Amino acid sequence: GSSLGALVGFAGATILPGPINVGAYALVGMGAYFAGTLRAPIAAVLIVLELTNDYGLIVPLMLGVVLANTISHALSPRTLEEDQLQQEGVKEPRRSRDPLDSLRVRDVMARSLLTFGSDATIEQVLERTRVERHHDYPVVDGEGRLIGLLPGDEVARCYRLAALDVTAGSLAVAPGLVATEDEDLHGLLARMAEAGIERAVVTDGVGVPRGFVSPSDVIRARFREHRNLGDDTFS
Repeated sequence: GSSLGALVGFAGATILPGPINVGAYALVGMGAYFAGTLRAPIAAVLIVLELTNDYGLIVPLMLGVVLANTISHALSPRTLEEDQLQQEGVKEPRRSRDPLDSLRVRDVMARSLLTFGSDATIEQVLERTRVERHHDYPVVDGEGRLIGLLPGDEVARCYRLAALDVTAGSLAVAPGLVATEDEDLHGLLARMAEAGIERAVVTDGVGVPRGFVSPSDVIRARFREHRNLGDDTFS
């Protein structure tokens, strides 16, 4: 850096009229090289000023440092040292800011669910849900595979109308979104956000309901993972 700066100074002294301080060019070149290779512009300015104790260099030095740093970032996203470490196979371990990054849907979903056959009546549904009630109830076929969801609001409406002989299959609606146990949690949350829904039924590989994912399940998982990581605050 100093040699290149001095070379520019000598060239300027040869071509341009008037006195030119070649040493100042060498110092600015040194600082610019330091800033460009190590991406440490402030350190480059401070080091040169401490070495020379000449604060008259601060303006050209800062201009050279900023220019070198800008060109360095434009040419490569990494410094020379970072490139060398990467070529040698050295990888810096990175800790994810989001504790949910490594989780699958099966790690978060609520597994407590009540399923009903399509021919189950509302009277039978009410009998089984006296103690435990949910927002939706999966309706399954003879092999236990999901064919729709029975909304809890529909069950309550039928009870008010005394329509206890209505079947679950006749009230079942298509699920807004179906997730799988092995699905990436972030991918599911992105799909839920895009579809504008808050709850998703989870099935296994053959379509048998296994649970639900709701906002409360995600919140509980986040708190649990933070405790496991030893974090006191959210990132």
